[in-house]
Amino acid sequence: MSWLKRFFAPRREPPALPALEARAPVPPWALDLQDGVQKVGRAQARTMARIEALESKVEGGFSDLRSSVPSGPATTQPSLDEVLDAMDILEEACRTLDDAGNAPASQGLRGVVDRLERFLAQAGLTRIAKPPAELDGRLFRAVGVVERHDLADGAPAQVVRAAALAGYRVVREGEVLVNRRP
Repeated sequence: MSWLKRFFAPRREPPALPALEARAPVPPWALDLQDGVQKVGRAQARTMARIEALESKVEGGFSDLRSSVPSGPATTQPSLDEVLDAMDILEEACRTLDDAGNAPASQGLRGVVDRLERFLAQAGLTRIAKPPAELDGRLFRAVGVVERHDLADGAPAQVVRAAALAGYRVVREGEVLVNRRP
């Protein structure tokens, strides 16, 4: 009940505060310091406003870039031309290894090419990497000549770039070297 007593009891005068002393004069360096702090504060506020404006411009630029780049799986998947080019390079390495007499290494690379061909077959593509008996202008174009005595003159001798078909539609035109007898 002491709180009730304190609440309803007559009020006493608060103790007198000590008399305030007269203020000491402010030194001149303190005024200069105060002025410098105010100037730095204003400069910082202006700098922050500029930074915020630059950030909004940068973010707007990134938004423009994001809207101009097509999204989806087409940007993350390698193109089939890259896979087909890699397979052509692997087959050329196999030919080189066979000519050098390194059959085990050639067989290992051929295994990689076979796996990639199975992948393409699952995607619905047919890769034609063997030289045809006759040059088919729809699938292959001649890009150079070689001299081989075992082939007829004008016969396709070596595939430089394999052709690719999706059903009956040509997806990628192949390139061959044609035989020329001296």
